[in-house]
Amino acid sequence: MVRHWKACQPANLLEVLAKLRESLVGKLAVRLHTGEPHGPSLIPPVWGKDLVGKLPNSTAVSCNVLCSSPRKTAGGRCKALEAKGWGIPVDIMDAKGDDLLPVAKGVHRQEAAVGTILSGCGSLLILTLQGPCHG
Repeated sequence: MVRHWKACQPANLLEVLAKLRESLVGKLAVRLHTGEPHGPSLIPPVWGKDLVGKLPNSTAVSCNVLCSSPRKTAGGRCKALEAKGWGIPVDIMDAKGDDLLPVAKGVHRQEAAVGTILSGCGSLLILTLQGPCHG
């Protein structure tokens, strides 16, 4: 499900959760897009804290990036989360390596690398925002 709103507010996330709750099975990985360490947060930290706190059997996750950034390593990613004031445990999906998953009918790739943490999760909820967001 992809949902787009003209106004970005915490109530929007709760609306989506109400619709998704029954389809989320097993341990839930909540992927947070946080942005660079001292740049704007793509999702206000208070939203992430509140959301993960309301979802039973969930964990906040993030992953390292391939570009030149402090977020390229698990340690750098954790420092970036701390600098932004997240204040909740966040599992770095690829901190212990990757699993290779097949890409059905892949044209350019036949497999994709995903963080090993995902293998222990039944569902993945990805939160990302485009444009300004105010918490």
